[in-house]
Amino acid sequence: LDPQDKKAALRRFGAGEAMVMVATIAFGMGIDRPDVRFVAHLDMPDSPESFYQQIGRAGRDGERAETLLLHGGEDVARARHWLALSGAPEAQKAVMRTRLEQMIQLTETPSCRTRALLACFGETLDAPCGHCDRCARPPALFDGTTEAQKVLSAVYRTGQMFGAVHIAKVLRGERTDQVVRHKHDSLPTFGVGHDRGEGFWRGVMRQLIALGALEIKPRDDGGGLALVADKARGILRGETRVELGVDAAEPTRPARRER
Repeated sequence: LDPQDKKAALRRFGAGEAMVMVATIAFGMGIDRPDVRFVAHLDMPDSPESFYQQIGRAGRDGERAETLLLHGGEDVARARHWLALSGAPEAQKAVMRTRLEQMIQLTETPSCRTRALLACFGETLDAPCGHCDRCARPPALFDGTTEAQKVLSAVYRTGQMFGAVHIAKVLRGERTDQVVRHKHDSLPTFGVGHDRGEGFWRGVMRQLIALGALEIKPRDDGGGLALVADKARGILRGETRVELGVDAAEPTRPARRER
């Protein structure tokens, strides 16, 4: 925006006008307005410290405020990729890596999010907060080892070069043009997950990315899903149990399969 437009918007915001302000994180750090009601992140912060500080800009007057964090597997992969490319000293990268993994675990935790966030700072909450999304709508947990094995096997057998949508189609037994063109309808993993919806399988893949068993390759390397050998090997061999969360309300729509 033009500098004058920015200043005008800032004056309106600072004066207490009810409005939605879209800005960088740097802008958010300078806010001292007490009645911010809502903070939304359109991608994942790189650490719990950043997240806590940024959402803390809301509700400073003690009244109810809400926060929304939108995130996906690409956010996780991108953050890990940039950290690997960082020129920071190894000791500093180790600290940054720990914070990033804490943030990733926070996005995928199946239990009280407030408890998980406070635990990052060594604080303990005696009971679940009762107001975060996990408390309001607890996800159903299940032993997802078999489902994880199906996903990892499908990623491996398709050459570790395709994205989540394609892998889900293979698992569900959908003969799309791309599936047929690459002869993935002849793989042993074709259709082994036909009893689950595409959203379910994409959720499993997202959680496997968060667990470090899958990664998204950089765009210049195709951008497809690939196995992280150290983590994936134990799951495929049945040595590592995988507990996953799933939306209990998600309908299961069997895919149409040709005989």
